[in-house]
Amino acid sequence: MNKVEQIYLKEKGLMIMISLFSAIIPLSIDLYLPVLPKMVEKLSTTQSLVNLTLTFFYIFFGISTLLLGPLSDKYGRKKILLIGTTLYTLSSFFCMMAINVESLILFRIIQAIGSGAIVAVASAIIKDSFDGKKRETMFAIVQSMMMIAPIIAPLLGAFLLKFFSWRGLFGVLGFIGIVLIVFTCLFKETLIIKSSESSFKSLGNLIVVLKNPSL
Repeated sequence: MNKVEQIYLKEKGLMIMISLFSAIIPLSIDLYLPVLPKMVEKLSTTQSLVNLTLTFFYIFFGISTLLLGPLSDKYGRKKILLIGTTLYTLSSFFCMMAINVESLILFRIIQAIGSGAIVAVASAIIKDSFDGKKRETMFAIVQSMMMIAPIIAPLLGAFLLKFFSWRGLFGVLGFIGIVLIVFTCLFKETLIIKSSESSFKSLGNLIVVLKNPSL
């Protein structure tokens, strides 16, 4: 099957886009770890409630990945990616402006949903766009980003805290989200043949997989 040529991004640009998409989860989780104790005081809340901004992020990221990945087979990579990057960007700026811990938790949930779409579609794009050794190389790059980003993100967060408050860190994530949207707009759809299954059937297939006792 012929691969779609990326008119604007080219192959190198596509690789950079996928690498950045792969780093979004570690950045979203680890960037603000150094400031978690201060957030308790600034938001006049408890450590357990602040920790929920991490817990719910993990939960809804996982759910979003499972649900939105199959939907990209039906509606296309770019549409789901636009939804994901837009949700991520807006929620990041809303996190920056959160007036209390409850609203911050809510916006983090929305951010997680957007992140799940980004990561799920990024993996699908690799399968659409690369074969053989190039595909193996791209998955290796993704795995490397997933390992390196959690190390760099807290250090980057600690450095940025010299210039910004915890709100500024979410602002940084928001600007990263804008970059993701730009990449998405330049991205040319890679799904040549869309799934003809209904959305409910696609989601139902997940239940079949989850019931597999070998998993």
